Amino acid sequence: MSIVVRWLVFLTFLLCLCGFTKPETIKLKFAWPVNKRIKETYSVTKIDFRNGQEGEAVINGHSIYSTKKHPKGLQIDFLDSKWSKEFEDDEDKAKQEKLKKFYEQASNIKPSYVISEEGTFIDVLEIDEIKQSIEKIFEDISLEFPDFPEREKALGFLNKLYSKSYLFKRMSHEWIRDVGQWVGAELEQEAVYQGKFKQSIPILGKNVEVPIFSRVVFVGRSACHKKDQIYNCVDLRVETQVDEEGAMEIIRPILSEFSDEELPKSINLKFTSSFQLITEPDTLLPHQAVLIKNYFSNDPNTEIATLQKREIKKFNYSYR
Repeated sequence: MSIVVRWLVFLTFLLCLCGFTKPETIKLKFAWPVNKRIKETYSVTKIDFRNGQEGEAVINGHSIYSTKKHPKGLQIDFLDSKWSKEFEDDEDKAKQEKLKKFYEQASNIKPSYVISEEGTFIDVLEIDEIKQSIEKIFEDISLEFPDFPEREKALGFLNKLYSKSYLFKRMSHEWIRDVGQWVGAELEQEAVYQGKFKQSIPILGKNVEVPIFSRVVFVGRSACHKKDQIYNCVDLRVETQVDEEGAMEIIRPILSEFSDEELPKSINLKFTSSFQLITEPDTLLPHQAVLIKNYFSNDPNTEIATLQKREIKKFNYSYR
């Protein structure tokens, strides 16, 4: 072996030791199997920083789904849900305990949905059954609380929340976040991908197209779960921020519908989110996810954006 070749081999060895290896590039594929049972365990922490106080509510629970073949692709059925909620305020807790069974009933109203073979969200099923379930819940509430205020208005609002168009937008948004946006993506490790797009967000019973700035990074390989010693999953991150001026032009008319008072001429809202997803690159079956949302509002006196609310959602998935 010549001296030149020996030096090249030695330099390559040094570069590898120092971490100067070529970044990995992955291509993500959708391949969810049929006859799969999925358990999603989650916790939701909501922190309110308004009025100079910090109030916190914590929700813990799980949902169970199953997959089966559908003429258009894959059908995902909701099977069961359990959850519990903790309150900082004793008075609020006592009030909520009275409505606990109705919350539990409402949490189990989730439709089946259909995903195409390519991984696109294409349909929501069982809408009529959902409407009947909503009406039954309100009948039970009326019997339990005869003086339930604004019953018809609340029922109309919930019917909007569970309309097919609203459910389609809300559920497709969640699917796109967890799976759909990644299908076919080719990402180089630690490269930053930036963009701007419009995202449909459910606000007060309406689907609103809001302009969003995004930043996507493939961080690297990751363990899918604690027992995974091979690092079969990948760690994906997304940071988003609402285009404030563009969003308020859209949101202002909706806020006006739900407010008896005239809104200020200047309303500046800021919203940011960060999303971490640990998923299998060859199937896009998620194993862990963390979603953090921050809601800001400008102080009218200082025009400085201050944090008003924070929501932290943590998800873990198991399969059999």
